[in-house]
Formats: sequence, C-alpha cells, structure tokens
Amino acid sequence: MTVTTPREFFESFVPRSLAAVSGLLPGAVVVAFHIDGPEGGSWQLERDEEGSRVGPADQGPKDCELWCSTDIFMRMLDGTLGSSRAFLSGQLRIAGDVGLAMALEGFLNEAG
Repeated sequence: MTVTTPREFFESFVPRSLAAVSGLLPGAVVVAFHIDGPEGGSWQLERDEEGSRVGPADQGPKDCELWCSTDIFMRMLDGTLGSSRAFLSGQLRIAGDVGLAMALEGFLNEAG
C-alpha cells in the first residue's frame, strides 16, 4: 500500500501494521507525532501490556514526541529524506528518546 497523506498513514496503514510496530517499540512506550499542514494532525503509537494501538494524541506523558510539516513527513515516508537528516537540519523536532524515534525510520519507509 502506498500512503499519500499523514492521515492515511496513521488511520489506515498503521492500524493494519501494528504487529510490525510492536516489534520496534520496547516494553511500555508512547510515541506522539505532530504533523502540521494538509491532512496533518496529532497521533500517538502506544504499546503496553495490553498490546499496541494508534489513535489521536492525548495529554498523557510521552516517551518521545516528533514535530514536522506534512511535506517533511511524506518525504521521510517515501525515503527521499532520512529522519536523521531531517532532525539534524532542523526540519524534524524530537523531544524525549531520540533513539526511539530513529528506530521507527524503517517502519515509516515501509509505507512509502
């Protein structure tokens, strides 16, 4: 499946791919994505003893949060921009566990 918007990624691709996400996330963890622009929004991936899920970002504590524009997010999905390069150039802002954010790069590329 080729994803064309951040909303499609989080609302269609990720729910069908939660098993793959679970393999990338250690233990109990919450990662939030904040995407600005068309078809953007805020979502979180969460893994705990009950399993993995994706949904709208809530106000609870996060282990990692990422902020970028729709354009940058889609470039990371299609593999034309690596998350490390986006982070180092200031196009991707990360708070919390940066290693956790980088571990998700392969999963993001699968959707592109």
